Formats: sequence, structure tokens, C-alpha cells
Amino acid sequence: CMPYVSPRFEEICGITPEAVRDDIGPVLTRIHPDDLPDFQNRLQLATRADGGSVFEAEYRLRHSDGHWVWLHTIGSVVERLADGSPTLAVGASTNITRRKLAEEAIRLSEANYRELVTQANVIILRLAPDGSIDYLNPFAERLLDQEPSQLLGRQAVGSIVPPVESSSGRDLQ
Repeated sequence: CMPYVSPRFEEICGITPEAVRDDIGPVLTRIHPDDLPDFQNRLQLATRADGGSVFEAEYRLRHSDGHWVWLHTIGSVVERLADGSPTLAVGASTNITRRKLAEEAIRLSEANYRELVTQANVIILRLAPDGSIDYLNPFAERLLDQEPSQLLGRQAVGSIVPPVESSSGRDLQ
């Protein structure tokens, strides 16, 4: 039983507060199929008769207009019958859709960057502040004909870059 459900719940989820005050069913039917088993498991643990624990989950819920909303919900049972059955729960749900979209954009960006670096037909090195090599791409491995273990941790100047510039004689170390 949830005697109070914020009117904002309807705006975020597209479900009227009245529809969920006495029955969580309308929420369960809208949870994304990939998220439902974890949601149900967490809910069962939180509401079990031996006292349970705090319920916390991130999941997708289909809004009544059809789009998916990411929610972070946290709550717990605060009142039980003598047999341990829950009678009153409190909790809060937060719309985390923007955060999830940003996380996905970052993940895709990182994947694109990683693919670009690993597939590039140019030498790409990353140097630590002390000038030692801490990354080389596969093309660098092939062109330099050395295993990464032979170069990682070594100074770039003196191992793959000559210590003295050939045209000017400038000392690069």
C-alpha cells in the first residue's frame, strides 16, 4: 500500500497515482522485459517476511505515450503485519533518462575513438608525463616490428625516436 503517490509520477511515467496506490501491477506491466527479472528479484528481497532490505533499482518503464523512461527507485517497507507481510512502503523514483542517454553517448564516443585508434594506419603512441610509452596502437606494433612488452615503459626518445635529430643535430633527450 502506498497511501501517497506524487502527482508528478503521472507526468514522469504516464500512470495515474490512483492506479498504483493499492497495486504495483500497472508499474510491473510497463517495465522493460530486460529489466523486469532484476526488478522483481530486488522487490522480493525488500518485501520478504523476515524484514527484507532497502529496495533500489534502475530500470526502464514505458510511458503511456510509448517512450521509455529510465527510473532510479529506492524505498523500503515501513509497516508490516504480525506475520511479516508488508502493509506500507515508502520510496522515491527519480527520472534518470538524461543521465542514461549521456552515459550511452559517452560509451559510443569511447567505442568510436577506440576503433579509430586501433584501426588507424599511422603510429599512435601515448606517452606518460616522464616520456615513457604507455600505449601504442597495433599499426605501431607492426611497423616497428616489436612486441608492446618491448616498448611499454621505455622512453620514446632513444627507443623509437633517435636521441639526436638527424637534420639539425639537436639533442632530443
